Amino acid sequence: WAQSSSPTITWSSDNRNQYPNGQIPKFEKFESTFEITTVASNLQMPYDPTSPPGIIPGIGVNVNAIFTSPAGRAYTQPAFYYQEFDDQIKGGQEWFYPTNQAVWKIRFSPDEVGTWQYYIKAQDKSGMAQS
Repeated sequence: WAQSSSPTITWSSDNRNQYPNGQIPKFEKFESTFEITTVASNLQMPYDPTSPPGIIPGIGVNVNAIFTSPAGRAYTQPAFYYQEFDDQIKGGQEWFYPTNQAVWKIRFSPDEVGTWQYYIKAQDKSGMAQS
C-alpha cells in the first residue's frame, strides 16, 4: 500500500461472546482479530530501521498488544499474521486450502480475575499508531 502516514488499525472481532457475560475466565483464551494498513512490504518480518547486513531495513511491521491487569501490571503480547484456511472433507479426506484472506490476531490468557484493559500498537517505517 502506498501510504505516507502511520499504520492504521481496524477492529474486526474478538471472542468475548463465547464466555458468560463476556468475561474471559482466568487462564482461558482471549483472541482479538483485526486488520493493519501499513507500508510494510513484508508482514512476516518485524520492523527494524537498522537491519543486519543482507536484510533490507524497514520492510517489516511490529504489532503488539499491551494488556493491563486489574492490579495495574502491564504485559506486552506480540500479534501474529494469520492465514485463513477453508477446511472441508473431500473424498473422505481432510482438505485444507488457503483462502487468501489473512488477518492479524492477538491471543492472551489473563492470569487474574477482574477487568483488564488493552490496546494495540503498530509500527512501520512510516511511524507508529495505537488503538
